[in-house]
This record gives sequence, C-alpha cells and structure tokens, in this order.
Amino acid sequence: MSTTLEQYVPGDVATTLVAVATTPRISVIMPVYNGEDTIAVQLEALASQTFDGAWELIVADNGSTDGTRTAARRYAGRLPLHLIDASRVRGAAHARNVGASHARAPLLAFVDADDEVAPGWLASIVTALDMHPVVASKFDKNRLNPPALRGSRRLAQEVGLGAHDYADFLPHASGSGLAIQRSVHAAIGGFDESLLRLQDTDYCWRAQLAGFSLHFEHTALVHYRFRTSTSRSIAQAFLYGRYDGHLYNRYAKKGMRHVSLWRDLRVIAERTIGVVMSRTSAIRAKRGRLLANRVGIVVGRLESLRSK
Repeated sequence: MSTTLEQYVPGDVATTLVAVATTPRISVIMPVYNGEDTIAVQLEALASQTFDGAWELIVADNGSTDGTRTAARRYAGRLPLHLIDASRVRGAAHARNVGASHARAPLLAFVDADDEVAPGWLASIVTALDMHPVVASKFDKNRLNPPALRGSRRLAQEVGLGAHDYADFLPHASGSGLAIQRSVHAAIGGFDESLLRLQDTDYCWRAQLAGFSLHFEHTALVHYRFRTSTSRSIAQAFLYGRYDGHLYNRYAKKGMRHVSLWRDLRVIAERTIGVVMSRTSAIRAKRGRLLANRVGIVVGRLESLRSK
C-alpha cells in the first residue's frame, strides 16, 4: 500500500528547493489520531524552536476522522512539514514506524500531538544524541494540566527515567520526547506494532538488551498532558495492565519479575481506606482517581492472565 505524502517547506521556491535537497540533521516524528483539539499547541511549540541546523517534521496520521490534517496544514508555511498517511495499522507504534521509514535524517525524535515541547528542546535533543544512542526527555505536568490532575497522577520523568511498576527490571521512557540514533532504531527493528500500549517500554528495553544505553536529558523538557476524562483514564490503565502481562511473558526469562497480585490488592485496599478517610472533597477526588487508576491496571493484568 502506497503512502500519501504531503510536503511543505517554509519560504519561497528557491529556499524550498535548497531545503528539500539538504539532508536534515534530525527528523521529528509525530504520530497522531484525531488530535484536532491539541495538535496546534505542539505545532506552535515546534515552530518556535531555535535549532540552527536543518530538520524536518513528519506528521504521521493514523487515520484521523476529525480536522487533524487541516490543523496540521495551517503550519505548512512555518514548519518543514511532511504530512503522511500512516493508517494501514491502528496504533502509535505503526505511525512512528511509518514516520521513521520516511525520515531522511540520521537522528530521530518522537513527540506526541497532545503534549508541548519547551523552548530549546530540539537543540538539547540533538546535542544529547551526539553522545548517547537513546535519549529520554524530562517531563513537566504543571503547564497543561489543572491542579486536581497534577496531584492525582504520578509522572516518573519529572526527575529521571521510568521504572516498571513494582518490577526490578530495566529503566524505560515514554515515547513522547524519546529520541534515538536512526541506526539504533533500525538495529532493534523499530516499535512492536502488536502492542497497543507499553510499546515505548518494550522499545527501550530492547535497545538496552541490545547494548545501547538509555540517557535521561534533563535539559530537554516536554510539557506532558494527562487524560482529563476519568473513564478514558481508567480505560488507559486497563490497557496498561493488560499489556503488562504481554511484557512479562516476553521478558521473564531476561530478568523481569512477576508483579504480585497480592501487592496490587493491598494497594487497592490502602487507597480505598484513603478515600473513605478523606477529610475534604478535593482530597477524596484525588485519592479516588488514584484508586480508579490502580483498579484499571489490576483488572487489565487479570485479563492478560485469563487470555494467556
């Protein structure tokens, strides 16, 4: 199946010809599905980057049915934009892989359409990739999220690399703000498109098991956006739990420990007591969201065991 490519480069015709002929230093890849409501924030942030070298932005549309493509085209005059169709297989992993296959640069960076890179992010990522094969960005949860959500969600990359829940295994990073040398991406086979969640965790683990280190770059800041809908947050937690089982089946022989169901149930019991004992409605709501998230994860893990 051929992939539709729309290419836009800022400037006049002469500038465009030079820009297209110049090999970019880095390709920034943005997978997106129905991101009309948030993509402009990320595109604006990318258009404001002050990186001196040549670069390109590949927006890989995973079959959007809203105005995502129209929103992206509005930035055609301000960004070295390539808008491609990546809808053959549903999922961010497929969109990232399709985007990477169209990339012309030796360095790759992945961003999400609902987050916002901070000023200087691109330059920091390029500098870090000159020294490290795989680079994770630092996260901030304050800019894009209301106070109630900030206090009820954990975000590991505010301070360092993520650690898999309860499992003493390799560190990992979110796909948002994750960057990699293109040769390493090819060596590990790209993202696993069979995983609808935790494909970034799997990607980081495969890179490290192949001998490539994962570096946390504190100067490359990404403002991270949480899901605001409680139902969508629980659904996401369920899928995390479900695919956690897939990862265990894949990595148990390499040292990943099994997540204790009893420990999960103890956490649920503790959080339930916390909700009941809350003195204010705000605290109760915060603890309730933490409880709902944990229940979603546990139910997902149980589902993965049932379908094993």
